[in-house]
Amino acid sequence: MIQEQTQLIRPSQVCKQLAISSTTLWRLVKTGKLKAPIKISSRAVAFPSHLIEEYIQSKTEATK
Repeated sequence: MIQEQTQLIRPSQVCKQLAISSTTLWRLVKTGKLKAPIKISSRAVAFPSHLIEEYIQSKTEATK
């Protein structure tokens, strides 16, 4: 079985990719519109890239 490696994206990079502020990013997580990131160390979190891609896809479908 071939496993696809998931890239992890730090919150600051997610903000740049989505063109939103960090406050908006955490608001999206809190309201459940974006799944919560995973903890990669005691003081750091990251989002699996597929979660961000799914969010972008849902937004582009909603505008059609």
